[in-house]
Amino acid sequence: MELVRRIAYSNSVHGLPKLSHAAIGPLAKLACISFALLFFAGDVKASAQFAWIPFDLTAAAALVTCTLSVISVLVNQGKVSAQVLWMVVLFLGFGVSAMWTEWTPYAEGKAARLFTLALLAAIVPAFTLNRLERVQLFVNSIIASGMLISIGALLQLASGASLVERVTGINSDTISLGRNAGVALVGLYATSLTATRYKALFTILCIPLLLVLVASGSRGPVLFAVAVLAFITIRWSLKSARATVAALVLAVAVAAVLFSGAPGIPQGSLKRIEGFVLQRYDSSSGERVLAGNAAIQEAEKAPFGLGIGGFGRVYNFGSVTDRIHPHNVVLEVIVEQGWLTGAFFVFLLIMGLARVYRTAVREPRLRPFLAVVLFAFGNSLVSGDENDNKVVYALLCIALMTPELVHNASNKSEDRLGDHAADLSY
Repeated sequence: MELVRRIAYSNSVHGLPKLSHAAIGPLAKLACISFALLFFAGDVKASAQFAWIPFDLTAAAALVTCTLSVISVLVNQGKVSAQVLWMVVLFLGFGVSAMWTEWTPYAEGKAARLFTLALLAAIVPAFTLNRLERVQLFVNSIIASGMLISIGALLQLASGASLVERVTGINSDTISLGRNAGVALVGLYATSLTATRYKALFTILCIPLLLVLVASGSRGPVLFAVAVLAFITIRWSLKSARATVAALVLAVAVAAVLFSGAPGIPQGSLKRIEGFVLQRYDSSSGERVLAGNAAIQEAEKAPFGLGIGGFGRVYNFGSVTDRIHPHNVVLEVIVEQGWLTGAFFVFLLIMGLARVYRTAVREPRLRPFLAVVLFAFGNSLVSGDENDNKVVYALLCIALMTPELVHNASNKSEDRLGDHAADLSY
């Protein structure tokens, strides 16, 4: 009842009611957090430890996100970022390929997820993350979620994980754990460089995340986590004495874990990473190479694409329902949605990366977001399909919005002084 009383309707514009500023803060926070949880719910719900939950966590997070997006439209008087049009055009391109899709059970399931959850991820930022502070909260929620999930793996390490082949924690698989620990690691490290307080604490917290990342044995997340840490360090850490010390501490920790091992880390995980460094292929990496080569060959023969799930139809291990994909989201779009849609997707990725990098150079608060973007984009090139990597669509939409986010933040004080009624926060 208290929240209801705080929601006051003022004069509406074009028939859309406006919520009072009193109810704005909590709803904005809930929107950012629920949207972040949307990308972790699937990893948690697939775990046997959470099979007792009587409802679908992903569906619940999506429902809350949709509801708050509708409220956002009302609050913002129907105004959303124009950058959402890029994402709409991209998904229209995905939809065109449905005309020549062979609707196997696998294709139907893939299309259902693509045009619900993935589409939701692609457009929601234009409604709910249209302020720099909200993007910061979204990134912080991702980091916090990754850290919480990593606690399960740390407990597994403490209870004798060396007896198992690889650590999964509360995740259903090791790749999910590696991604969750990795995104928390790079985001937290970038935060430590821009934070005015708790720099040492943030740096120290990176060390257990590193242990979990290595213990997962997931080579893609390890590779891109190290690459992003190196990039952030070279680009920004060396300009400050404190940041340089933090970078050195983390570098020593990385070297200690990778080269000398750490107590409790499964040997299977260490051997997988060692084999990757020495360029020794196992069945998993060999499958990815074969699938990638096959995707390139099929794309050359099908300029309009094979249709949704088409790659799994022509390249499979004996069943059209097998969940087969190239483990590269760019190749997947090109081979299934066609050259034109693939080229447009690559164009958006390059433009998004360029925009977020330029704005992060000027605005330090966006550097943790840049780290998360680089890590997620990199991992989408080595594992998972379009739906597994739906967070890429969300990050891409935000990345395209970053120039206007910084512009709005710089004019925020003037907006409040000039016309309080024009405040778009909710």
